[in-house]
Amino acid sequence: MKIDNQTLLLLDFDGTILKTDRFNCECYNIVLKKYKKAIKYIDFLYCINNGSFEFFLEENLGLSFKEINNIKNEKFELMPKQIEITKNLHFIKGIPKFLKNIKLNNIPHCVVTNTAGDIIDLYRKQFPELNYISNWITRKDYNLPKPNSECYKLAIQKYKTSNINKIFGFEDSWVGYLSLKDIDNCYIYIIENECKINEDKFLKENVNIIQNYNIFI
Repeated sequence: MKIDNQTLLLLDFDGTILKTDRFNCECYNIVLKKYKKAIKYIDFLYCINNGSFEFFLEENLGLSFKEINNIKNEKFELMPKQIEITKNLHFIKGIPKFLKNIKLNNIPHCVVTNTAGDIIDLYRKQFPELNYISNWITRKDYNLPKPNSECYKLAIQKYKTSNINKIFGFEDSWVGYLSLKDIDNCYIYIIENECKINEDKFLKENVNIIQNYNIFI
């Protein structure tokens, strides 16, 4: 699949560039242990793919709004220490070379994520290959989170120049797909998660389901 400097690449981060779901689940379970609670990986994966994590904590684990906020804050504070010892963070196959090619060939691009910039900085420190990425839009840069398309529209406004004739969008979740699907002339690629959550939905849509980036390198 040919990508050149007339192509704008729009990429999600978690699950699309770096496989972070098991690491985030690991961190949450360390914090939840204090509350005598736990979340199974398959449930966590379902929640983050459908934008229902806080609802799960409230309805399934019986946690209050205040407890949920405390848990999220404690998890954030834990991450810098846990990232040094975890074995649950991995690049999606082919991504390091893909990102290097973007840098070397001056391919227009932007990573568009619901993740906070402080957390992205942790990942960039741990994985230097992420510094091939020049353009980032993180959660502080826009008002409405995915599945709203505001973040992707902002990326297009900032990085789509007159010589660009096509857009490739990369996501891994249903929530992310909904934020991309109304972007005009965007070829959408979905990175398949290991449990194939929402695969039945994606098969009904005009998207390309891929497991890695090998077709682009």
